[in-house]
Amino acid sequence: MTTTTAWHAQSVNWNRFAIATGAVFAFTFLFDWIAHGMLMKPLYMATSDQWRSVEEMGNFFGWSVMHQILLSCAFVFLFTRNYEAKGWREGLRFGMWVGIIFAIMQSASYAWLPIPMTIPLAWAALQLVHAVGAGVIAAWLYRKA
Repeated sequence: MTTTTAWHAQSVNWNRFAIATGAVFAFTFLFDWIAHGMLMKPLYMATSDQWRSVEEMGNFFGWSVMHQILLSCAFVFLFTRNYEAKGWREGLRFGMWVGIIFAIMQSASYAWLPIPMTIPLAWAALQLVHAVGAGVIAAWLYRKA
């Protein structure tokens, strides 16, 4: 008899996966628009020589949306692999750990980008908030009926 790991123990409920992924994507799209298009805008304007122009960034809008869709799919899929049906607190915990990983990665950008430390620290904080929010949404929508 073979044993299965938790990774293989449960199958994905694809309907709930699609709903949760769509909601996490919508949250991500809105969150990024508020975070980067509004809250971080003054910092980006002060360091405009480090970024693509607004016009040039517009050419990459599809790339950004695809990134958000793929990130949402991966996030929700990983959530389903560890799903324990424990409610929104499970999503909070999952999002916190994913957010910590993303925050560490974002804060490292200070080492290779000539930007003030406030930007990567803000990115790190935003990543943590984003991942926690996405985790709660995934837990809420993926829960068992």
